[in-house]
Amino acid sequence: MPCRSATVATGCFESDCPDGLVASGGGCVEPGADAGSTARACSEGCEGDAPICNPTTLRCVACLSASDCKDGRKPVCASSSHRCVECLASSDCHDTARPLCDATTSSCVACRTSDDCQGADAPHCDPSSHTCMACVTAAHCTSATAPRCDPASHVCVGCQSSADCSDAAKPTCDSTTHACRACAADADCASLSATPVCDEPTGRCVACTPDTEVARCGANSCDVALRTCTSTARQSLGRCQPCRAGSECGPGTLCVRPSATPGAKTYCLVDVQNLPGQACATSPTDPASPFASLRLVYDIDGVTVRGVCAPETTCEAYLDYAANDRLGKSCGSSLDCGDPTLPFDAVCSTTGNSHGRCAMVCDQSAGSCFTGHTCRMDDPAAYDMPTSTQHAICGY
Repeated sequence: MPCRSATVATGCFESDCPDGLVASGGGCVEPGADAGSTARACSEGCEGDAPICNPTTLRCVACLSASDCKDGRKPVCASSSHRCVECLASSDCHDTARPLCDATTSSCVACRTSDDCQGADAPHCDPSSHTCMACVTAAHCTSATAPRCDPASHVCVGCQSSADCSDAAKPTCDSTTHACRACAADADCASLSATPVCDEPTGRCVACTPDTEVARCGANSCDVALRTCTSTARQSLGRCQPCRAGSECGPGTLCVRPSATPGAKTYCLVDVQNLPGQACATSPTDPASPFASLRLVYDIDGVTVRGVCAPETTCEAYLDYAANDRLGKSCGSSLDCGDPTLPFDAVCSTTGNSHGRCAMVCDQSAGSCFTGHTCRMDDPAAYDMPTSTQHAICGY
């Protein structure tokens, strides 16, 4: 009801307002309403976005009925607020892409809850845009290969940042594909504290590389195969000792493998390039003694071919022969000596001065045994071997 006695020109007084309404800013409003601070009194003239005078409250409003709503995008008049809105009920929504009315915003939307999303590709309702999406949160992404929800596209992706990429083989989040990829530079591995170095040939983040060995491993070496720091000090290994990096071998030796086969054993052997005349041992007093066999082998990298001087048999046989200050490792049988997978690269002496010691098989060349030892054909009975087998042995 309008004011009992006031006019549009003068506005309302408290006594003029109908029952249930109170005077506010020259008009009558419901108790607690804020119309006094936002709605213009009709006495001030109604124009702009509130061109209609509400005869009940004497306030300027946008509409009293749908006929007052001229904007085709908001054709419905909300009776409670007297505002032109898009919809009050879903029956007001005629766009098939937005068939539902959101009561909170009085606008037509694609969905109000995920129950409204029937498509398998977009089963979740985004509460901010009221649009059906493939995902809204990471909880909607159940694939191990795409466990993150991209907030821009609302599609499940492999990663949003490199922090999501924990696999050292694919440590970098590609900003275009949102998939974890191999590294191309150390910066790609910055989020991985244990493996901050990019091994560019493999695209993996690793603990170290030969080039970063000093910075990453201190006084120790970087394992060439594993790309991890070892507990072996650089240049600390002697001849024929197993090695995992070229830097571990002492001066004048190289870490090499007998073949390019991955996983082949690697040893520190004498670099023939550093020997006088680039020749292996021809006598017990030669620098390379008792490494008399010249071999072309692969560097530990499995690619570079090196020339080295090696023992006549195996490094395992040499180490057992050189043990105990060149007296030989103690043994009970020839199975205790040399490489257990090879027959008779070393034998266990059963008689003489070297009784119960490992001796190395040799080829009777002068440089194939230590000084004071000779490479000689001995009675097989003097060694733990079949009597039908005869080898030249370094003995004394």
